[in-house]
Amino acid sequence: MLNSLYNIIKRVTFSYRYHFICWAIFIAYEVLVTGILSGHFSPLINYVIFYIINIFTFYFQSEFILPKSETQGKRSISILVALQILNIVLYCSLFMLATTFVRFENAASRPNEHFNEKYFVGILWRGIYFMLYGSAFYLFKNYLKKRERLTLEAMEVERLNNLVLTTKQAYLRAQINPHLLFNTLNFIRYSAKRNPEEADEAIMCLSNIINFSLGHEQENVLPLKKEIEQINTLVRINQLRFANRLAVRQEYSIHDETIMIIPIVLLTLVENIFKHGDLSDDDHPAEITLITNENGIEFSTKNIISGRRIEHSGQQGLKNINERLALHYKNKAKFSYGAEGQVFYTKLHISNF
Repeated sequence: MLNSLYNIIKRVTFSYRYHFICWAIFIAYEVLVTGILSGHFSPLINYVIFYIINIFTFYFQSEFILPKSETQGKRSISILVALQILNIVLYCSLFMLATTFVRFENAASRPNEHFNEKYFVGILWRGIYFMLYGSAFYLFKNYLKKRERLTLEAMEVERLNNLVLTTKQAYLRAQINPHLLFNTLNFIRYSAKRNPEEADEAIMCLSNIINFSLGHEQENVLPLKKEIEQINTLVRINQLRFANRLAVRQEYSIHDETIMIIPIVLLTLVENIFKHGDLSDDDHPAEITLITNENGIEFSTKNIISGRRIEHSGQQGLKNINERLALHYKNKAKFSYGAEGQVFYTKLHISNF
């Protein structure tokens, strides 16, 4: 029983420790100032009794009256006024009872004290004083609760936005990856008919690309080096298909291979060259250019457009890439593409981030 009581007191003390500290400072300040100014300190029991009444009025105002009046709808004003009157009457009544008790206990030392107008004005002001303090505390506490609620709501909105962003990025990647897979399988099919050994190598290359894609499915970014490796693998697959007769020129100037980028974007741009380009003219080879420096990443492709103009699926893939870049890099990525005569180009710049 005693242990339970001790635990309850301990929990209450810990929960309201700041209240106890603030009240202790406030009471010490008032007692010292009034005692020094008046040159007289009352017995301890007097301070205990009257400050219990003051504290009761403070919390009755902040924890019951104001919360109660807020829940009454249209009647809230009338309820508030009635409860305020009740509080001040209750305060004055308790204060008078306490005064009577204290005077009875100290009758021998203070026999001539009487209730008068000054006394009633004093306790009325004292009651209003602690009611105002209670109201200020209630408003401040509500402000903190509202700010905490708004902060939590903002955090939840941010969490949901991040979830939507992640889901949208995964959706867009899912739209891009099948194009790469199906077209590469088609390359292998043609290679297998002509040369089984080359088909085996193409299968190994495709396996590397699939492992790369699946292995980074849950990653938002990866080192540039890994994307370059898969670009080279994709170029090799297509060269195997056409017996190394494709006119492709790769120019790399890599300042830092560890730069983190979103995966499969550069790979898909290269895949579009083989899907839509005419790579048979050695005088006008397809170009893949990658430059990294202190300013960021510059990537571009250029190829002669084949007789089969770029289908809507290809355009959609490029739009998906544009949206992925916008989602991840915001305004730090600039992506453009289009045709200049018979040449189709893509240009991508990603600023340092």
